[in-house]
Amino acid sequence: MDRTILHNREIFFMLQKSLFFFDKLSDRALRTEATITLAQFHVLVGIFMHGTASQQVIAEMLQNTQASISRQVSILLRKKFITRTQNPKNKREYHLTNTVLGTDMVKKSMKVLDVKFKEIFDVIPMKDKECIIKSLNKVIHKVGIKHTHSDCDLAKIENTENCILENLKKL
Repeated sequence: MDRTILHNREIFFMLQKSLFFFDKLSDRALRTEATITLAQFHVLVGIFMHGTASQQVIAEMLQNTQASISRQVSILLRKKFITRTQNPKNKREYHLTNTVLGTDMVKKSMKVLDVKFKEIFDVIPMKDKECIIKSLNKVIHKVGIKHTHSDCDLAKIENTENCILENLKKL
């Protein structure tokens, strides 16, 4: 069989396995040390990056269903991490905003995850990390995954390196 096909399959299965592993690890760390789930963290970060956003925008950003986001929003409202205000222009739409408590939770959660990721990724040399980031950015752009870096021009491959990095700097 063609080596390219085998490598592509291996990359796919390794990414899939890694995603499963990191989801479990992150969820466990956040539940234990920050008292939120990974799903709640994703919603908080999505709102944090937008400042204010509708549930639909968060659902699209996370490539999730509105129902799933709605469940997380209800929990985050009860925990007083976010506020929900009705859009005066569209009575069926609500704007979500992080409270001070929610913004603090985003920052606390990032620190928790930074510690976990440091333990794992310290075995990879910096040059290899940069190569992995560049390669994954190319894949993300190739498959057309939506992202929030407004200055990104998908036609210019040199911009892919900065795309996600710009949003991560906000955290």
